[in-house]
Amino acid sequence: MADRERGLAQLERQASSAALRARLNAVATRAARLSLFPIIYAAGALTGVKVTHGAPGTTRLLALGFAVPLAVRAVGVAHARLRRPAPFSGALALDRFYDLRYRVTNALVFSRLPLAERTPLMEAAIDDGVSIAGRVSPRRAVPLRVPRDLPAATVLLAATAGLGLLEAPV
Repeated sequence: MADRERGLAQLERQASSAALRARLNAVATRAARLSLFPIIYAAGALTGVKVTHGAPGTTRLLALGFAVPLAVRAVGVAHARLRRPAPFSGALALDRFYDLRYRVTNALVFSRLPLAERTPLMEAAIDDGVSIAGRVSPRRAVPLRVPRDLPAATVLLAATAGLGLLEAPV
């Protein structure tokens, strides 16, 4: 029984790690995508300031307007971070990647039932899940990825910085 409990604990840790990695990917993707809005606004505002030769009213208005895209990004990233993942999402990710036909998920679900409610088939499913606990890797199942929008955000940020270096003729 001790081996079974150790195997279930290991399987639980692996599923939890896979869920955390998926969540990190989601937050990073959302952060990179929503970073585009403040960068594009900054490029537009910087152009406006240069065209109006730094008129105080325009500059102040554009600076205050920068709060909107920053707030959108902050709220969007906070939403991605605070969103609750689906139950057993980590176990499901392991099952999908290794084509285990829900063996990990079933083992974890059934292990949470009281002993009196478990059938012999559920006990067998738990033992089956424990037997594969050492063979699954959350790192391989849910690799941490560079967000697709990160290169675009980097290029836009560099272009905006370059725009800031330009002098507008008087």
